[in-house]
Amino acid sequence: MIRILTILSAVITLLTRWFSTHKSGLKITSTWELKDPDGKVVLREESNSWLDAFGVILCAILDGTEKNVKETDGSTDGWLMGYSQYAIKSVASIAAGSGSSTYGLVAGLGDTAVEHDDYELEDLIPHGTGTDELQYGEVTTNDPSYVGGTITIVNSRPVTNASGAGITVKEVGAIAYHAGNASYGDTSGGYALIDRHVLGTPVLIGDTTTFTLTWTISITSA
Repeated sequence: MIRILTILSAVITLLTRWFSTHKSGLKITSTWELKDPDGKVVLREESNSWLDAFGVILCAILDGTEKNVKETDGSTDGWLMGYSQYAIKSVASIAAGSGSSTYGLVAGLGDTAVEHDDYELEDLIPHGTGTDELQYGEVTTNDPSYVGGTITIVNSRPVTNASGAGITVKEVGAIAYHAGNASYGDTSGGYALIDRHVLGTPVLIGDTTTFTLTWTISITSA
């Protein structure tokens, strides 16, 4: 299960190495890929933007206090990370299982330019086999790797088109899930969009084909 804490831990590791070697820069980027059924990369683009929710969630981890995050339904809810003397607090996750389009790596039909305060995809493609629907598989995440000054975290998810017609993907995103804390009477949880990218070149997923959606986070010292 990937957690935002994993990313934070990677940042801290790289910062430690940065200070020890006196390097002069740090860059955190995310890249989106779509691979066809043969594993060929048909699209690779750097993301348009980290979104506001990602920064707020990161702040909640660093500060250890509840922060208000705008969720995908347009409401605002308090997100609290880490541990307390009362209970384990939930941590943001994109580790969605098969059949869920409410969080994890998702695709959409919208092409409106990304704004930093976006909280949902413009036109999310839901899970299913109907018109303009995709079947979402399980999100998998590799352990972080460190090579040549860059920490890399790779997240992947298969998406299958069984709708009976081609579907043109125009946007992709990463939605984090936050479980409610029963100790505080909150069992509902919530979902927040942390990355959205509008494809420079839309990708057609043909009927009865499975593509792989990949979101790679890279933390690089310069």
